[in-house]
Amino acid sequence: MDVAFMAAAALLAMGPAAAQDRETKSPATAAERQARCRQANDAMVHALRQSPPPGPRNEAALRSKVPALVAANRRKGVEECSTWEEVNRTALQR
Repeated sequence: MDVAFMAAAALLAMGPAAAQDRETKSPATAAERQARCRQANDAMVHALRQSPPPGPRNEAALRSKVPALVAANRRKGVEECSTWEEVNRTALQR
């Protein structure tokens, strides 16, 4: 499973809705956006756990780094969408 491709596909799927939400400042819309980002983060962590054992060493590092990043950011209270952006940067930089 190509994690970078999966991350890019998920980001593209969320892109227009997330960009539109940034333009709307209502608390309800912001909460919905954070909920979607949380689902995306959870889906990425789940996919990494369910994918076959890693091949290249950098993919193994990604498989351990992303769940740790999501957990740490949640403990710190970082917004889910900020975490999602960081997860995608991490996945696409490998």
